Amino acid sequence: MNELGIVIILLVCGAAIAAAAIIVAKLVARNEEKRSEVESEQVAESVKYQYRAGGRMMSDLQQGFYLKLAETFGERCYIFPNVALVAFLDTEIDGQDAKKALESIAGQTVDYVMCHADSFRILCVVILGDDQRVATLMDAGLPVAVMSEAERMNEQEIVDQIAVAIRKKN
Repeated sequence: MNELGIVIILLVCGAAIAAAAIIVAKLVARNEEKRSEVESEQVAESVKYQYRAGGRMMSDLQQGFYLKLAETFGERCYIFPNVALVAFLDTEIDGQDAKKALESIAGQTVDYVMCHADSFRILCVVILGDDQRVATLMDAGLPVAVMSEAERMNEQEIVDQIAVAIRKKN
């Protein structure tokens, strides 16, 4: 082999070694970034927050209305106060980003979810006052009773409102 051939082989080998070194350097840098991200997440997870009991489960209005609901429907229904929408709405719908749909309802609650005592199937969602959640819940196929005058309603008015909501759904 002549000298020119040896020089070409050395140049090719040198280029290959240089390329390999660059690839290794990039991989090391990428691993360092990932390690840094993991360490940051671990630090964030290790932060300890303090909490204290908040006292009551419901506001005065919610508690008073709950007692009316329980007196009227207590033997036939379970009544759950302050229920998060994510507990009973499914976001896994074809054609939508389930994660973003979940994020859009995160932190939202309804005043009460009434369920059949024998099956725990949702009978009706009860909201004290009007708001934007009503359309979302109705679009999901749930009966929604909006109690705009909750503090003034008597037993029959409550029953009527819930019956109307259930009939609308069916």
